[in-house]
Amino acid sequence: MNTAEAPLKTAGATLKAAGAALKKTLQPLTWFFVLGAILALASRVALGLA
Repeated sequence: MNTAEAPLKTAGATLKAAGAALKKTLQPLTWFFVLGAILALASRVALGLA
């Protein structure tokens, strides 16, 4: 690996770590929205509104 590749490799690792942290943060939120949407649709169907 030459010296020009080193910063790119470091930046890639940092980006990957940030992505993993973001995914960990967003996953519960994603589930919350998905389950909320399903629940909203199910209740609309149950009430005969859909």
